[in-house]
Amino acid sequence: MKKINNYKINNQAGNDTAELLLYGIIGDYWDEMDAKDIVEDLRALEVKNIIVRIYSDGGSVFAGLAIYNALKNHAANITVIIDSLAASIASVIAMAGRVEMPENAFMMIHNPSGGAWGEASVMKKMAEILDKIKSSLVGVYKEKTGLVEEKIAALMDDETWLTAKEAVTLGFADQVTGLSDAQNFQKIVNQLSNYKNVPASLKELARNKQQQTDPPGDPAGTKEKNMEITLKLIKEKHPDIVKVLMAEGATAAKDEHVNAGAEAERERIQAVAGCAMPGHETLIDKLMYDGTTSGGDAALAIVAAEKQVRIVNLQNLNADGVDPVAQVLPIDPIKKVKTDGPATEDVCKAEFEADAAIQDEFGSFDAYFAYRKGMADGRVRVLKK
Repeated sequence: MKKINNYKINNQAGNDTAELLLYGIIGDYWDEMDAKDIVEDLRALEVKNIIVRIYSDGGSVFAGLAIYNALKNHAANITVIIDSLAASIASVIAMAGRVEMPENAFMMIHNPSGGAWGEASVMKKMAEILDKIKSSLVGVYKEKTGLVEEKIAALMDDETWLTAKEAVTLGFADQVTGLSDAQNFQKIVNQLSNYKNVPASLKELARNKQQQTDPPGDPAGTKEKNMEITLKLIKEKHPDIVKVLMAEGATAAKDEHVNAGAEAERERIQAVAGCAMPGHETLIDKLMYDGTTSGGDAALAIVAAEKQVRIVNLQNLNADGVDPVAQVLPIDPIKKVKTDGPATEDVCKAEFEADAAIQDEFGSFDAYFAYRKGMADGRVRVLKK
């Protein structure tokens, strides 16, 4: 699958200001925003000001931290404008500069999450890693807001959604600006439906504020009150409305398709992750983000990989030995009884009963007979020194 980077940097020649547009999911495994490309482009910018515009519901923690650090360490003045939504790791990126939020924009912060497969020690290790990641994110929020760590940690535990005014009050943002345009705010409303823990009051607030962005019309409907509204009439009288309706319909269909595709991809990745087995982390990581492998296919791939590992281990074990030896016990100097005859029960029993050294070595005839059979069948090997 060809990767498409949805970020964009606008910087006209001779202009002291560049604009970085982060619209989408952070992280190259979603084929949207590769942190490596973004960081390299930022380092190449020689401008006095960088404006970062964000509409994102998050993504990879590590990709987001790389972008945050690149912005934080840049010599330019950083202004972050949250056009609609800065959720999860996108809110961390926003902490890199002065934050402006339209009145109808939102920010969401929560705890990092991850998956693991294996025994209790593996789960405990993942929990430790997530705690360390959270501590790092708390440090970023603390530097921006000045809040104590316990307060920030509690907000993250609760998956806190912040309006622009709330974000400014708590220090996550610096300024509330005017309402975002209707197109951007429609994206907020659509995106809120992707989350399970969005407070109902916030969803209602979003709907109310969306109505405030709608252009004033003719509430009473006096101009066309008594007219029969037909498609032909609308096309003749209001061709501009037809264009808008058609564009919005196409956008809504596209958004619905994209959201459904994103949900299906999340479910596929979770199914593949559930097939993880110690020793095959690289393979699982590859299958999780190749965009095609199903959970069933991943399980088959892991089984095949584990079988190959066992075959290689067996081959290595065999390579450490030499051909079976027919005799490892010397001829008894007194009774002159040899131990290299056929490994039949009668022969072995005669050897055992005639040789005290053999009796001392093995203790019982059954143990000696099993040893002789193993030697004859090639199941006993002498390791190389």
